[in-house]
Amino acid sequence: MKPYFPYPLCDEILSQAAEWCLRLQESACTSAEREAFAQWVQADPRHAFEYARVLETWELSNALPKQPLPVKQD
Repeated sequence: MKPYFPYPLCDEILSQAAEWCLRLQESACTSAEREAFAQWVQADPRHAFEYARVLETWELSNALPKQPLPVKQD
């Protein structure tokens, strides 16, 4: 079953959302940048949707092992 997307996928918005996700994770992210993000995410419902998708992927990646698992030899 294919996932449901309420909006057509847009590579440009997805790229912007990924850039925001990375920037907001940095300790050097300024309050002005956070305000710019708030304006961006509120400017278009697709922005919030794509940012939520990127953030979900980011959070899921935190559950991955930090070190590669050993290869099982048969």
